[in-house]
Amino acid sequence: MDSLQRRGNKSSAMLTALQGLAEAHESEGRIDSSLAAFRRAVVLARALPVTAQTASVMLSMGVEQLRANQYDSALTYMERGRDIRLSLGDSAGARQTLNSIGSAHYQLGNYEPAVAAWTDALALRRAKGDTAGVTRILTNIGKTYHDWRQFERAERVLLEAVEYGLRSPSKTTLGYALNSLGALYVDIGEFAKAREVIARSTRIYDAGQPTITKQDSLSGWSLNTSVRGTLLLREGNARGAIPAFDSVLAVGASRGSIRGQARALTSLGEAYIALGDIPAARRMLTRAVVLSREVNQRLLLLEGLQLLASAEEQGGSAVAALRHLRTANAVRDTIFDRFTAQRLAAEESREERERQLVENTRLREAQAQQSAIIAQQQQRALFGLIVLLLAALLIYQLVRYNRLGKTRELELSRANSELRDALAEVKTLSGLIPICASCKRVRDDKGYWQAVESYVSRHSDATFSHSICHSCGPVLYGDAWQDSPDRTEP
Repeated sequence: MDSLQRRGNKSSAMLTALQGLAEAHESEGRIDSSLAAFRRAVVLARALPVTAQTASVMLSMGVEQLRANQYDSALTYMERGRDIRLSLGDSAGARQTLNSIGSAHYQLGNYEPAVAAWTDALALRRAKGDTAGVTRILTNIGKTYHDWRQFERAERVLLEAVEYGLRSPSKTTLGYALNSLGALYVDIGEFAKAREVIARSTRIYDAGQPTITKQDSLSGWSLNTSVRGTLLLREGNARGAIPAFDSVLAVGASRGSIRGQARALTSLGEAYIALGDIPAARRMLTRAVVLSREVNQRLLLLEGLQLLASAEEQGGSAVAALRHLRTANAVRDTIFDRFTAQRLAAEESREERERQLVENTRLREAQAQQSAIIAQQQQRALFGLIVLLLAALLIYQLVRYNRLGKTRELELSRANSELRDALAEVKTLSGLIPICASCKRVRDDKGYWQAVESYVSRHSDATFSHSICHSCGPVLYGDAWQDSPDRTEP
């Protein structure tokens, strides 16, 4: 088991080394050597279990073949890499692969598959918040609408690309979006706007900036120089445009870019037509058509054939002009039919609906979160109100009990005062009182016998009034007692 693992680690390390070697060759412009290293990497990757590294090798091979203008093979490897990414659930890798697939279809003039791939990639990049990726894909879609002469739609998409590019940390994507917008403004005659955005793009593609590689800087220079040449051509300065196109052609040749050379030759042919130099225009455009066919660049082929027909017509060769025009129409039919614009618009609408759906979902989630927060705040407010009410009730009861206590204390104090006053008025006799059994005199503490009236009056607050009881009356008064007013019946 350990032996298998070591062998697998060794193969993975070898795969990484081959990728690095291929990328080094590619950075030096040695496309053939880069492709050879990538082929060895692909053979090794197919012998290993399917991993993210396998998908990376397939994509890198496809991108390199795209640079080498081997579009059909490039698509095969890219689509294989895409399938691996999706099977592994690698959405980040899938986004990158879909963008490359769209670019390959675009180079081939397969606009609908290109827009479909870019639309899928765009949805993934929007969801991820990848501003650089969104900028690049929106620019690609905008260029597609530009090629189809849907100028208003192209401008709207490219302006959105610029907005995303301004927020992106990648300056190359902003430069690419501005360059594409400048090319659009040239074609619709907005020359002042074109000059301004091309100048901005040129400043961005400065090799001295840390985020701009030498290769990106050179690509950006070629793109902007080509658009500036086209601007001069549209403004009527064909002679001034030729040096710009010549320099772009030289860079394309030095980099082995057949498509770049075909584009520059097509622009040169247009410039020579404007100057009335039909033989030079014919040479440039014929060569451009040959190169466009070589790398299956149908859009460039279409443009070259149309210009070649124009050159032949100006040169007095109506038959040759008609022949080129018929070929151009046939090529046009392979790129666009009368339903293509509708399908492209439908594709864009689908992407817009999906984006709106995602945005609505996000807003609903935000509203739900806000409602939950408001509900929590309401619950807290209600709880706080209940606490305040309970506290107020408690304070009220405390105040009430305090008042009742004070009232009870006052009443008790008043009662105690009255009791003290009553007690102060009361004098009591207590203990044994010696009294004569015959005369009923009472002996005091000093031994003197006193009348009961005197003793009680001296020892209490009581006073006496005298009368005759019904027992003593007859004894004292005899028959006279019967008529006495003091007589009281027993």
